[in-house]
Amino acid sequence: MACIGTISDPCQSTPEGSKTAGLAECFAEEASAWNVLLDRYWTDLKKQAAGVDASNAGFGITTPKANEALLSAQRGWLAYRDGRCNYYYARFALGTIRNPMAAGCRMHMTAERVIDFYIDLNNKILND
Repeated sequence: MACIGTISDPCQSTPEGSKTAGLAECFAEEASAWNVLLDRYWTDLKKQAAGVDASNAGFGITTPKANEALLSAQRGWLAYRDGRCNYYYARFALGTIRNPMAAGCRMHMTAERVIDFYIDLNNKILND
């Protein structure tokens, strides 16, 4: 997605951002911005799920609860994100690039999750 890297790409073109430690900081700065959106959309998704559950209960539908399914999915995603990004850290453990690799992974995965949340909230399909 074109929006990923909006903060980290310009940051990396600075003298400090082009160094190994700077790369990790650039990725972390953008990940922080994505986390703000992730938290905002998470709150909205929980409200949406509560509405789905209330609607389904009104019709006597006995399906898995949307709120429980949403929480389970998010917990699974967090475990997957952490495991995948820890893999990158371990894979490059002998080099200084380990921190930027793990930070870049975390930034990209968080950004992609925000986009997933946006799509879920708006029932939209985004094109690359």
